[in-house]
This record gives sequence, structure tokens and C-alpha cells, in this order.
Amino acid sequence: MTTRERRLLSAFVSLVLFLIAVWAIRKALDGHHPREIFRSIMDVPPSYVVWALLLIIVNYLLVAAMDTIAARFAGKQVSYARMLLPSFIGITFQYNAGFFGGAAMRFRLFTSLGLDARQTGKMLLLFSLAFSVSFFLLTGLALVFDPLEISEQASWLPETVGACLLAGCLLYFWLCARGKPLHLFHWHLTLPRLRASLLQTLVATVDWVVEAGILYVLLPPEGRASLPVFVSVFMLAHNLGVLSNTPGGLGVFEATILSLLPSENSPSEMLGILLAYRGIYYVLPLLIATPLLGERMLMNRLRRRLQ
Repeated sequence: MTTRERRLLSAFVSLVLFLIAVWAIRKALDGHHPREIFRSIMDVPPSYVVWALLLIIVNYLLVAAMDTIAARFAGKQVSYARMLLPSFIGITFQYNAGFFGGAAMRFRLFTSLGLDARQTGKMLLLFSLAFSVSFFLLTGLALVFDPLEISEQASWLPETVGACLLAGCLLYFWLCARGKPLHLFHWHLTLPRLRASLLQTLVATVDWVVEAGILYVLLPPEGRASLPVFVSVFMLAHNLGVLSNTPGGLGVFEATILSLLPSENSPSEMLGILLAYRGIYYVLPLLIATPLLGERMLMNRLRRRLQ
């Protein structure tokens, strides 16, 4: 399959997933007027928005810490202060442009810090591994200690799935402690050392909770699910949105939240809050990151001309 064919296939799959998500949202909103959605956006208290903005700042600071740790694992010492701006710009575009487009932007920004292609690839790999392992860890803990209610015949399933996810995390840490490359078919994967892996997984775990908290604080207290259940549903919705490769997981994220999150709020209220969250978490940082990226590219071009 050629590169053009892969891009066309990816675009087609993203379009299909987006249309399915739109259909699911429309079905959930059956009988609700658009005015209800707009009203729920306007009803979000300013204090909730302030808390969400503070958590967004913490979220980006944690992502920069993960990128700094990953760069050191890749063999390049980059200070946290120097990593802050490229990390913020890169992850903002990854959130908005989807995984593949955002990864390319992050690759370009990190190479401008002096990392070569191999180091940048290792850095992005460790970053993805940490988020994946922390996703399994948090989901496993939530399913074991606060399992979702399903049919009596399969009441054992959430705890079993949770235990399997936690066992997978332990296996990953054991492979890191083992210190040997992992051979999968023709792939040779060098895992980080146990200390680096544990540290970045810890930061990623806290970041998942903070990122979920941004949406959680926007919800009315009386309609909130328990935090473990909410974090699990949020992470699943986020990852499905990333895998769909639609911009910012648009539609897919909202449809997953509306379908899976137990809430006393009406679908129109939930969608209004989700739209407010999207504006605060996706659009606002993008409006800040875009001119910063333009300024950075202009300065790099001027430096090359002066050399």
C-alpha cells in the first residue's frame, strides 16, 4: 500500500468514525432542543472555569516533565525550562490535529532542541508507553475497586479485566527491570530502565487524573459519577478520540462520554458542558500555541540565514 493510499484510508476511517459519533450524539439528544445545550454552556459557573484553567496549566507542566524525562532516556540532556515551550506547542497541536499530525509536529519541535531522529523517536515512544501503561494502571485499579455495574451473569468481568490490566503493568515493569531488548518479530524494542519507567508512569498517572479533572470540575456536583469511574470513562473516550484521528477526537470523544458515563444530567446538559470543555481545553491553548509556533519558526529561519 502506497503512502497516498494509506492517507486516503486513514481519512476514510476517520470520516466514518466521525459520522458514527455524530449519529450517536444525535440519537442521545433526541427530544432535546439546541437552546438547552447553549443554556447549559452559559450556566457553567465562572469559578468552575477558573478551576479548569488552573488544572490545564498543571496538565501542561506535567506533560513537559514527561518530555524532559523522555529526552534524558533518549540520551539528550534538555533542561525543563527549555522543554516547556516546545512541549506546550507540540502537545497542543497533537490534541487538536490528531495523533499522526501532532506526532509529526512534536518530532519537528524536538529535533530543533538538538535531538537527532533516533533520539526523538525513542522520546516519543517512551512518552506513548508511559501514557499507555498509566491508562492500564488507572483503569485496572478503577475496575477492581469501583467496578461498573453490569448483568449478574457477568458480574465477575470488571474485576477480572482490571486484574489482567494490572498484571500487564507489572509485566511491563518486570521487562524494564530485566534490562534486555524486547524482540517482537522483526522489531527490537529497547525499554527504558525501571527507574525512568516508574517515574514517567507516575507523572503520566497524575496527569491523567488532572486531565480528567478539567472536565470533572465543570460538571454540577450533584450529577457527577465517582471519580474512579469518571477517570476510566474519560481515558477511554480520550484514547478513542486519538485513535479515530479526527481533530481533537471531535465527536468520538463526546459520543463516548454521553454513551458510557453514568450521570444524572440530561444529554443536552452534558453536551453543553463537553462543548465548554472543548473550548477551554482545545481551542484556547491552540489560540496561544499558534502564534508561538509562528514566532519560533520565524526565529529559527532567521538564525539559519545569519549562520
